[in-house]
Amino acid sequence: MAGRESRLGRINRIAVVGKLDSLTDILKQCLFEYSPRSLKELIQEAQRGIPHQEMARLTKNVVRCLNRNPSFRDEGKGLWSLRLEGVKENDAAHRLL
Repeated sequence: MAGRESRLGRINRIAVVGKLDSLTDILKQCLFEYSPRSLKELIQEAQRGIPHQEMARLTKNVVRCLNRNPSFRDEGKGLWSLRLEGVKENDAAHRLL
């Protein structure tokens, strides 16, 4: 695998064509590119992706998404990152496949 990684190089940027439809996708993209990020930065990024939602509701939805989705990790001190190592609960499903 190390040989393959060295041939392909490291991914530095993700190009998304079209519009992201879900708040989860917006937050994942933001954290994949720049991690860790503060809650304030994530709310601002979400506002760019979902511009017509009122700020109080958007803030509530971002906080709910970060806390309930196992893809996100609270790093403490108000910083969030993307959990890249996977979710342990999915191991059984992968073994069955």
